[in-house]
Amino acid sequence: MSLKVNMLYGRDGLDVDLSQLNAPFAVIGKTQLTLPSITVDDLHHALQHPIGARPLKEIVRPGDTACIVTSDGTRPYVPMRFVLHALLNHVQDIPLKITVVTGSGSHVPHTESELAEIFCQSLCSRLNIIGHDSRASDLITVGALSDGTPVTMNRAYVEADKRIVIGHIEPHFFTGYTGGPKGIAPALCGIDTILRLHSYEAIAHPTSAYGDIENNHSTALIREAAALAPPDFMINLILDEHQKPAAVFAGGYIEAHRAGVAQARKWCEVEVGRRFPIVVVSNAGYPLDQNLYQTVKAMSLGLQLIAPGGTIIVTSECAKGVPAGSAFEKMLSSADSFETLTARLANEAVRTDDSWQVQKLCQIRARCHVILVSSLDEATARRCHLGYAPSVETALKEAVARAGGSASVAFLPYGPLVIPRVIE
Repeated sequence: MSLKVNMLYGRDGLDVDLSQLNAPFAVIGKTQLTLPSITVDDLHHALQHPIGARPLKEIVRPGDTACIVTSDGTRPYVPMRFVLHALLNHVQDIPLKITVVTGSGSHVPHTESELAEIFCQSLCSRLNIIGHDSRASDLITVGALSDGTPVTMNRAYVEADKRIVIGHIEPHFFTGYTGGPKGIAPALCGIDTILRLHSYEAIAHPTSAYGDIENNHSTALIREAAALAPPDFMINLILDEHQKPAAVFAGGYIEAHRAGVAQARKWCEVEVGRRFPIVVVSNAGYPLDQNLYQTVKAMSLGLQLIAPGGTIIVTSECAKGVPAGSAFEKMLSSADSFETLTARLANEAVRTDDSWQVQKLCQIRARCHVILVSSLDEATARRCHLGYAPSVETALKEAVARAGGSASVAFLPYGPLVIPRVIE
């Protein structure tokens, strides 16, 4: 019987056959194999007994306009429906004028058909759902960062009587963890504000990395921006690897988020005794691995465990491409090497959408070799300054030969859902 490791990949996963692997290996899994599951009653209890805020029913008033902010379709959206249904039922006896805004950041706003897939037809028929556009002409300036950068935000959100943000908490490659203030900034900001929050200096800062939110340069910037138009209430979920809710934290967007991150760290962070010359890492499957842009998160995770000069093999379906025609693809294709891109990106005057993701990819490539296993063709992978292999097995043969006698392999099958902490 062959030995296999299943990597989260697309909707169905990807089995890697290890029977021909000529190197020792380790599979880095979760600290807790089975996470709990929460019910609608658990969610209602969180709304009634929030952390750092009054109960939701004491916050909203009859006749209020309420803006509910959700993640966009690049994040798990089935749990979001669960929260929305429960939230609407919780306040059904209070007449509210509700608008739902997808916090897309600089992403292209969703089409009507995409919104129908994300929210399901029943919610679309009940609610006014709009997508945030970071280039809209009616954004509102809510103040400025300490360096003088104006902060603009979505008009529907800023003008609402009550603001409620829904999101989820998982490891993030430069803010430590998602959720909390990220649901406002950059999610609802104008493009110039987003570019500042993702500046070269912010992304390059050594504390802008996985795992820590309190001593994190990028998170501090994001908190500063969000505080200029804070939400009245926040609901954040922690999900298991099947994208089912395992815990809920509700209340103040800072206080409840801190509590949620404390729990997420117990479930998501794993101590590892050493670095490896070869790391195989997934991008956590659908919906995160829909494109190469999001796949930089898996590469960044591999960097936490890779030995200097090693090889990261990243598995990500990329069913929606790089995506084609995106600023990310255009920027990657515009240079003959990642070294050229790195020098160019240091000039803030040339930064545009997705510069931060290109910067992260270049940082990774400066430290190790990267081989992509995906649905993308070889020409596309190499145009994006990545190695290519049609399968993980083929990539492993190349990586083992490259490492020589020192070859050993670490598998991160859950991708950015689990953070390895090297304790040397």
